[in-house]
Amino acid sequence: MKHYLHDKFAREKFAIELRKKKRRLITDKKRHANGGIEDQKVKDQDMGLEFCEILPEIFRGMIEENNVGVITRNIMFDESMIKLADCLITSLSEDDEGILEASLNILEAVTGFDDCLKYVKNQNVYKKIFRVLELGIERFYPKIVVVFANLCDSSDDIIEVLLKYNYLNKLYMIVFKNAQLSSLVALALQRIVQKASVYKCECYMDDIIKILNLVKVNPINDKIILQTLECLMEKKFDKILWECTLDVIIRKMREKKSIKKIVRIISSLVRYDNLNPQILNQQIINYLAEVFILKEQCGVNILFIASNIAGGSNLDICNLLCSNMRKIVIESINHINLDLRIECSYVFKHISIKGTELQKISMTDENIFKKIALTLGIDLTLDINYLIYIYNCFDCERFVEKILLMYYSSNIHEEVTKLQLSKNKEVSKCAQYVIDKVSMISIG
Repeated sequence: MKHYLHDKFAREKFAIELRKKKRRLITDKKRHANGGIEDQKVKDQDMGLEFCEILPEIFRGMIEENNVGVITRNIMFDESMIKLADCLITSLSEDDEGILEASLNILEAVTGFDDCLKYVKNQNVYKKIFRVLELGIERFYPKIVVVFANLCDSSDDIIEVLLKYNYLNKLYMIVFKNAQLSSLVALALQRIVQKASVYKCECYMDDIIKILNLVKVNPINDKIILQTLECLMEKKFDKILWECTLDVIIRKMREKKSIKKIVRIISSLVRYDNLNPQILNQQIINYLAEVFILKEQCGVNILFIASNIAGGSNLDICNLLCSNMRKIVIESINHINLDLRIECSYVFKHISIKGTELQKISMTDENIFKKIALTLGIDLTLDINYLIYIYNCFDCERFVEKILLMYYSSNIHEEVTKLQLSKNKEVSKCAQYVIDKVSMISIG
């Protein structure tokens, strides 16, 4: 039977008694301060045992939040005299649910303060918490999840312990039994993923995906799911993981929320070589085009994504060119932001290298040449990328005459000629290649 301290008088009496007990322990400590080392150790052990004996009784009155605060203020900060971890190990070994619940209340309070965490960073404490978890008492689940989440936030060694005890599967079972705990479980998963190694994330990816499939049902978890996904994408791309969280990404893009985070996630995603064209389909590319207009600060990253898509398969390029991103790219050729212009030039370069003749010609006209002419001579990367693009455009045999006409109708030929005289050898060489190719086509 659990004991509650219902009224103010009882709570005050409880606090007074606790302070008396602590003062008595301190007095005993001082009384033997001049004794021998061995005598001192014995007295320390005696005090620890005494506290272990009284703590379960104290715990019985610790169900209310106010009383948790009393304990944290009075015993938390004296590691040498109050063997808190040992006391918790003792009390967490009990079978009485009242003592166990009070012990978890203490742990929840302790792990909520950075200064107190060191007292319970103890393998034996972890094991006892798992013992309580194994009892299957559902009302203990929220407290245990919070305690482990707090510990993960401050300690790397606990990750190994959690994974060793199959904690991810236990988290899955917790949220499976009680969907109301999905937010707590989502937070716990995020803390683990943040600290776990790439290897560990790979080993436990199935469990991670199982949990995400359950917690994503509640839109309130979207933000924490995106944080988890961002951590994972920085470590390792997993197609099933992406598909599992895709509806969350699309939901947030429709809402125009968490945009910067989503753009960072996709920026990490496109760095991997094993992407399937369906991963970044036309729908997502169109959403990115909308974001470009609304969030200009994301522009460089979005064009970085576009340039990587342009360096993919023909289907990737087709998705890009059939989306609203094509217009964004063309309009960005002369953008005021130099970094954005550079990313834009990579889109043209990659399409000219990887695209089909039809794909190349769809990104080639007199207006585009005029825009490119205005940006040549400003930056070496821009110059090289656009010279490669122009050179490759003339590989379109079916459209070569049309391209040649566009080339001369715009003033880009004059700018290429100027670059031929560049002090930079690579720029000069690329410009010479373009001029030689144009001359051969004109003669032919």
